[in-house]
Amino acid sequence: MVLLQFPLWWGSYPAILRGWFERVFTYAFSYGREKSLPSKVVALSVTTGGVPDEDEVSDLQGRIANIADDVFGYMRWEIIEPFLAFGPASLGDEERKQALVGYDAYLRRCVVNLS
Repeated sequence: MVLLQFPLWWGSYPAILRGWFERVFTYAFSYGREKSLPSKVVALSVTTGGVPDEDEVSDLQGRIANIADDVFGYMRWEIIEPFLAFGPASLGDEERKQALVGYDAYLRRCVVNLS
């Protein structure tokens, strides 16, 4: 499994992460008939600066599914549902603890589903 944690910047991966994809996920290594990297399950843990509301959650899930498919779908990796954390920098102590409990539950589900 590959787990990527990143902030959503202008609706996509940060440029430095996208550049890493382009340098690492190369032809014959991660895709192509003679690729050497076996297929993986990929999970995305994404932070945003926004606040959660139904419309934004739905929009972000679609946006993240599309950007994940651009890279990992092309390589035929299995993409699982992402974890979204809204506005972590502006959360209070209790809200932050709840977000971490949610993230812990997400990671546990990911590991159980791999077994």
